[in-house]
Amino acid sequence: MRFSIDSETGVLREVLLCKPDYYEWMATSDIACESISGEKEFCRKLATEQHAYLVETLENAGVKCQFLDPDPYLPDLCWTRDSSQITPWGVVITRLSEPSRRRENQVLEDYYHQQFQATSNLPQQLQLEGGDIHIVKPGVLILGYSQNRTAIKGAREFARPFLKQGWKVHLEPVGERFVHLDVIFCMAATGTALVCREAISDELMSLLQILEIDTVDVHLGEVDLLACNCLSLGNKRVIVAGTEYGASEKLKALGIQVFELDMSMFTLAGGGVHCLTQPLRRDPVI
Repeated sequence: MRFSIDSETGVLREVLLCKPDYYEWMATSDIACESISGEKEFCRKLATEQHAYLVETLENAGVKCQFLDPDPYLPDLCWTRDSSQITPWGVVITRLSEPSRRRENQVLEDYYHQQFQATSNLPQQLQLEGGDIHIVKPGVLILGYSQNRTAIKGAREFARPFLKQGWKVHLEPVGERFVHLDVIFCMAATGTALVCREAISDELMSLLQILEIDTVDVHLGEVDLLACNCLSLGNKRVIVAGTEYGASEKLKALGIQVFELDMSMFTLAGGGVHCLTQPLRRDPVI
């Protein structure tokens, strides 16, 4: 099996991205709608530069970058986190809620087929998006669900093979404004998570305490800036989409190396570096 991950924090070896050649702001979240209707202006040239710097940061960290071919009819294809998920047992093609994105299923099936990687698919009627999937550590899976994106039935279906293997699974409700779990909760390093305590449940906070995971609080005011939406590189290294966040300073104080990237053309649409990357292969967490 070529692609496999058992956590969000093992050393990242290979990742799937898509260059934003046809990317534009779509009115698919409150944050994006506010950017479109407000004084902010979209600039694809800047988006391309910011994405290229993300790729450069990944490659400099020793990560192999794979790419989907951009599609003029799929402007959201650069959000590679949503459309598939690597598990300890292989690839799952998810089911996206937005009608404009549903053809991404076929794009991802074709990509993994070209990589000689078998896939499994959720039933058509069950919605599940990758931003709501968090393999916290070996044996622990947290899934978000909401009214508009991941349905609770889709989350439960995805959880079935994990439960059969004896994993602990927690289902977490996600507020409509946040869209996905990874806007309010992300593992930054083994044993350390970024969380917005104002937005997650008491049950999730209790679980993190039981798991002895240190939490770094992200203020609600920074959540809209995607301060929680980070990508762990493993070995106490993490990429965040923004600069001078209070949470980033707290991570540095814990001995975690933080790469702070200006990703404003993406965060203004409601997504950050976690949303733009789909880990394909990580080292197992020991």
